[in-house]
Amino acid sequence: MHSTLISSPHIHAPTSVPWVMRQVILAVLPASVFGVYLFGFPAFNLVFLSIATALLTEAACLHIFGKPIKLFLQDGSAILTGLLIALTLPPWAPWWIPVVGVSFAIVIGKHLFGGIGQNLFNPAMLARVMLLVAFPLEMTTWIVPAPLFSAQAPGFLESLSITFAGGGQAHFDALSGTTWLGHVKTEMTLHHSVPEILRDYTHLPSILGGRAGSLGGGLHHCCCCWAVFTCCIGASLLGIFRLPC
Repeated sequence: MHSTLISSPHIHAPTSVPWVMRQVILAVLPASVFGVYLFGFPAFNLVFLSIATALLTEAACLHIFGKPIKLFLQDGSAILTGLLIALTLPPWAPWWIPVVGVSFAIVIGKHLFGGIGQNLFNPAMLARVMLLVAFPLEMTTWIVPAPLFSAQAPGFLESLSITFAGGGQAHFDALSGTTWLGHVKTEMTLHHSVPEILRDYTHLPSILGGRAGSLGGGLHHCCCCWAVFTCCIGASLLGIFRLPC
């Protein structure tokens, strides 16, 4: 008697990978749009480069491993990976940061383990750790929000110079800042107490993304809760993020 081995999952839910990926993309889309508004055209370049690199790298890996390109590109997992990585990066990061990070996530974090569903680690977070270890300066250069079309915000052409040519130094000098965690760390090395350091801290600017930080920092209030997550998870995260960190 011959038996046939069938890989998991053996119990099926009325969902699919594309459905889940679309729900998560929709959940982080408001935060992404709001982040682009807060940090201007350089942030738009960052998101575009991340998603474009994810799709191109995913297509290349699928071709190399002989998998159907169109089928797997349409499941949305590559787009989600690129978008999540963009949200963890400094908004004015140079072009090669998202390209290197997203390529690492797709090739090493995902396809090296066999593709979607078989990776040991979250590809986006694995790329974030790699970038932070390999490029600490670029990954900790923060910009104070300069909303689109404001007096401090760079125009579209200048944003191309910032992203692709390392230009816009005047904007960097004027808008560079530190995160609250960085500020607390610096002040503690000067032997100041935490209550003293946080005397002027207010929750609202941090929640609204009014502090220097990553593209997605402080934007958790814009993330919608869809059917993938329970209300308890969302409420717990909101409570945690009310802390100064």
